[in-house]
Formats: sequence, C-alpha cells, structure tokens
Amino acid sequence: MITSLITTASGEVTEISDRTLTLSKEGDTLTILIKEDTPIYQEIPSEEIEGVPTPVGKKEIEFGEIKIGDKVNISCQLKVDGSLEGVDVMVLP
Repeated sequence: MITSLITTASGEVTEISDRTLTLSKEGDTLTILIKEDTPIYQEIPSEEIEGVPTPVGKKEIEFGEIKIGDKVNISCQLKVDGSLEGVDVMVLP
C-alpha cells in the first residue's frame, strides 16, 4: 500500500493563512500546509554571496518572511487524504 508520494509544486503565493500557502500558476490554485519544522530557504543571486562568483546560494528564512507575490518551489508530500504537506520550501528571487 502506498501511504504517501513526494511531488513538487511551483507558483506565485496568492494567499497566506496560518501555516498554509495558496499558490497560483496558469490559472490553477493549490493550497499547501507548511509544518512548523519544514525548512524554508530564500534563493540568493550569485553576486550576493560574499563577493565570490557562485551560481546560486540559499539562506534559511522563517515562514513569516514569505510574502504574497513571492514565487516559490515547494517539495510536497501527497497525503492519503489527498491533501498536500510541504516538506521543503524555496522562495525564488
């Protein structure tokens, strides 16, 4: 029996409520629960990483730093009941 699957969701944050993010992309919307222990990162453009040319970096941020309009990629666990739970969040520049 399959109890969960991992998938990726991406889009623009259109709503933030408690610990859930609603994403929109190409007219579709998706709501994802982000647990307290879910790692959340902000992607950093290369020129901001200590002056050393680096393709892309990331820094850990808090859930409260995510804003409506942010573009995100979220690794999600598909639960048995059909809901999605974020297991890793990347806020894109």
